[in-house]
Amino acid sequence: MISLNKVIRKDKSTDFSEAAVALNVTQDEIRQALGQEMPPNFADAAEKLGVTEEALRAALPPPPQH
Repeated sequence: MISLNKVIRKDKSTDFSEAAVALNVTQDEIRQALGQEMPPNFADAAEKLGVTEEALRAALPPPPQH
């Protein structure tokens, strides 16, 4: 299993549109909450977005398959 921590790209190429709809936030809000740190602090990001960490992780797109 690939860890989301290692593969999420937070630049404009990552499509967070479905996650944004599911979480009722914007894609930019998701990017800002995840920040630039790798791996992202999902608990902190979830708090910033006003959602649970579980909801955030479930809503994020799956890691790309190489």
